Amino acid sequence: MRSELFKKVTLKDWPAGEVLFREGDESLLLLRIFGPRESVGELPVVSTMTYPATAMTVAKSRIWLIPRKKLDALRRTDPVFAERSLGTISRKARVLQERLTELSLKSIEGRLASFLVRISLLSGSRPYPGKES
Repeated sequence: MRSELFKKVTLKDWPAGEVLFREGDESLLLLRIFGPRESVGELPVVSTMTYPATAMTVAKSRIWLIPRKKLDALRRTDPVFAERSLGTISRKARVLQERLTELSLKSIEGRLASFLVRISLLSGSRPYPGKES
């Protein structure tokens, strides 16, 4: 699977502050390693949508570009890749749904507390010092 994927991508270095895509652009799948196998811009790629927003790099970045047609062909011929792609999109959709719920139902204090816990977890810290997990 990995060798087939690498045949379909283009590697590009982007300087900080560079536009990756603009609202309304035809979608490509942009893979950028934030952590293990994280990506950006995948939701429009699995539908007929264009990008709903503009994205820019915040630091110098090395990004894999996969044209939508090549990605579609890979998903049709490689069930493992298709399943992993669906899993990634499902996890991101869940995060978006949680954030929407948070914004619409929690008070500002609750949103701030949730944000601080998320940041603490991302940094590897325990959110409640003194308590053993």
